[in-house]
Amino acid sequence: INALNMFICGLVFLAFYAAFNTLQNLTTGIFEEIGFNQLGFYILSIVYVTFGFSSLLCGSLTKRWGSKKAMTIAIPFSALFFAAYLLPGYCTFYGIEKTSSMCGHVPTAAVFLVTSLFYGVFTGFLWVGQGLYLGECAVDNNADILQGIFWIFLQCSQIFGNAFASLVLGSLERRLIFFWVLLVIGMGSAIIMAFLPAPSQKEGLLKSEFPIVKESQSDLCTETKENLSSTFRVLFSKKMATLYLYVCYAGLVVTYFCAVAPSLLRDMLTKQKIESDLGISRAIAKMMICFGIADAAGGIFFGKLNNALGKRMGMVIVMIVGLTAVFVTYYVNYYTVKPSYWIAVGIVWGMCDGSVNPIVNAVLASEFTEKAEPFSVYYFVKSFATFIGLIIAGMYRYSPPYIMMAGIGVIIVAGYMTTLSFPYGDENKGKPRAILSLNHNEDAELQDMSQPKCFNKHQMLCFI
Repeated sequence: INALNMFICGLVFLAFYAAFNTLQNLTTGIFEEIGFNQLGFYILSIVYVTFGFSSLLCGSLTKRWGSKKAMTIAIPFSALFFAAYLLPGYCTFYGIEKTSSMCGHVPTAAVFLVTSLFYGVFTGFLWVGQGLYLGECAVDNNADILQGIFWIFLQCSQIFGNAFASLVLGSLERRLIFFWVLLVIGMGSAIIMAFLPAPSQKEGLLKSEFPIVKESQSDLCTETKENLSSTFRVLFSKKMATLYLYVCYAGLVVTYFCAVAPSLLRDMLTKQKIESDLGISRAIAKMMICFGIADAAGGIFFGKLNNALGKRMGMVIVMIVGLTAVFVTYYVNYYTVKPSYWIAVGIVWGMCDGSVNPIVNAVLASEFTEKAEPFSVYYFVKSFATFIGLIIAGMYRYSPPYIMMAGIGVIIVAGYMTTLSFPYGDENKGKPRAILSLNHNEDAELQDMSQPKCFNKHQMLCFI
């Protein structure tokens, strides 16, 4: 039931984020190419910090509008950010000097500042609306299936967007056309969203878990205060605090691979004079295709693995995959000169993104009594970590990259250590039954498996 609804919703997000992710991956390189240095890092940092605050504050208005209306309104305003890329596209194509009144630092920065604020604010409505719509569609026996349908589409956005970029980017004229096509795709997504069908209302709807618009039209200010109060309780709770370092790690994955890695690859190709500027953009797009494929495959693989082994073992897997990516990246940066090795970097960081997001989302969905607030906090903390990472990366653009790798490695290990104290509700899920209980009665075993209190920390640590 409602599978077609989530198929259409996933298709819209696939189109919209194929455009955004492709532009995001090329942003730092585009600005450095036209001599604006670290401006790309700062533009992306504004996008993410604005999105973080918006996800905290827009819940009440989104519920009052309804999920479909909120997403339909959010997409065209967010897509204004895509239109901003036409300015450097035209300036480069027509050879207009960056000292001119139209293509200078000030007008370019102003255009991107305004549109990035629009994108960040309205993307908050887009994602809160998506969460509400999923709740409206989900019934007891198909919530995981619908979530899987949506995330497969979303993760494929990196693949299709960057595949399109690698094929199209070959000349300045093609680059300008490329920006126009992405803008049309972004705006066209709103048209498809407007025809999104209403969910079928069947028995078993998870209304208690995903609150929709309240029937009594209470005061918007009162609703906002109640939602903020609940959100801040989760934000400052000890339970949520144990996940913060892993959430920050998820944000730094975005920082590294969508801003830092393209810049490092550009530096390598520029020094070796292997590619032209447009050829470098195509090389970056190909690397991001590998990232997208590994992200999608990793999300499916690690999601099933976490379901089989339990969330605590899932956190161990996240740490192992993350540290592997750190060592592979360090090796490629300092011991190789072949650009083809950056395909390996794309793969390992895609696996990082595909490992940390499913486990954190699974914990937020199943281990908290609140259903919407943990995700608002997650988006806020992740976006703020991305914002800080982008600011630091922009300020220390030409510092040795091993410093950032060392910092990410420390956060990964520290994040795992803090999750050891998280009170999982499925401690026994997927564990060998001989370890779980000495009682041979089937019903008693199943009952014991749902009670995490029968274990102490030393037993669990020894098992891990």
